[in-house]
Amino acid sequence: MSKKTIRENCQQNIDNGGVVLPVEIFSIWQSPERSERLKEIYADYANVELSNFADYMDSTGVTLRPEETACCQQLYAVLDGVIQEVIANENADIDALTVTAVNDFSRTILIRWTIKLSPSNVSDS
Repeated sequence: MSKKTIRENCQQNIDNGGVVLPVEIFSIWQSPERSERLKEIYADYANVELSNFADYMDSTGVTLRPEETACCQQLYAVLDGVIQEVIANENADIDALTVTAVNDFSRTILIRWTIKLSPSNVSDS
């Protein structure tokens, strides 16, 4: 991506009310030179203090894992209901909501996915 495109993206993000941090977060690129160039560009557009994101960026003791390969979007849909309830109801029973969500997901999503993959449902033709 060109410097011009990066600058345009930063400005568009600001124009749309978005956040531009002074550094790149969770980059897959391991080039120190690239990181320095981006840091210089982001410094011109940063509109928040990096210290406000310190807890978010501290990955000490955190193992990053790739997204699950099976039924991930369906899992997110189930978890979304739990999260919405917790946000909307300060007395929400998080443990009970989680157990219900796991059971519902297992019963309605995973079982259908497993049945589709069972050897009796797969033909050689």
